[in-house]
Amino acid sequence: MTEVDVKHSQPLQPVPQVNGAQPAVTYLNPAASAKAVRSWVLFEWAAILLVLCVLAVLGARGNWLWRIDQTLYDAAIGALQRPADNRIVIVGIDDQSLSSIGKWPWRRAIHATLLNNLTLAGAKAVALDISLSDIDGNSIEGDAALTAAIKANGRVVLPINNASAGAGEGGGRKELRPAEVFAAAAAQLGHITADVDPDGIVRSVYLRAGSPNPSHSQLALAALQIAEPVRFGPQYLLPGERNPENVADRQRDAAAVQKLQRLTSGAPWRHDNWYQIPFVGPPASFKTVSYL
Repeated sequence: MTEVDVKHSQPLQPVPQVNGAQPAVTYLNPAASAKAVRSWVLFEWAAILLVLCVLAVLGARGNWLWRIDQTLYDAAIGALQRPADNRIVIVGIDDQSLSSIGKWPWRRAIHATLLNNLTLAGAKAVALDISLSDIDGNSIEGDAALTAAIKANGRVVLPINNASAGAGEGGGRKELRPAEVFAAAAAQLGHITADVDPDGIVRSVYLRAGSPNPSHSQLALAALQIAEPVRFGPQYLLPGERNPENVADRQRDAAAVQKLQRLTSGAPWRHDNWYQIPFVGPPASFKTVSYL
């Protein structure tokens, strides 16, 4: 070994004595020890990264992250409860009204009576969440009375849903609208499709939906637009997460949009403005009265 070699080489360190015993002559090389430590650290980090990747895949497939997110959301909503708006009243089809009037469905004349009473009470908007997709062939007078009550009120919003289109209609989804006699009398139509989470709870809605375009406000939003047209009219910018497909549709040329609008059957049911519901509290937070 040359002098230069000795000068730049790291000296070998003897192993210290243990309990006064003189061990066999053994030397530790610090450079080799450092290399072993680095290798072990790299192995540890690689193992941790692999475990995290496996957990991420399992979490995504098993909705673990979703469950954590929704649990935190439920806790936050529970902590931020606020008084319900006393201007909102729910007229419920409850056990009391069912026992008095009879089993569902009820005659349309009964709904007409309720609407007439709400008109006299000065209701600013009425969301009549009852399926009226067909006329009642057994009670033409009832249908006529309900139509007249809807028209006289002038602030009634009727529900619109989606249904499977038959093979002859091109498949896909189609709008399930109220019968034309009721739809023509209503102030507006509002969709009632719900975004149900895997645990069966509805925490969000699409503020706009429809087929082939999301042209209908959600039922509650439609009632709000009727009640407060100045604040929530066409100029109001809806909150919620936008659907990129719907934005792209509006950027097409006019001829393509008109062609799409003519496809009233078998077109896809489209959603827009996904919005998490800011619940005011647990069920029955809003004032509820019996249908009677």
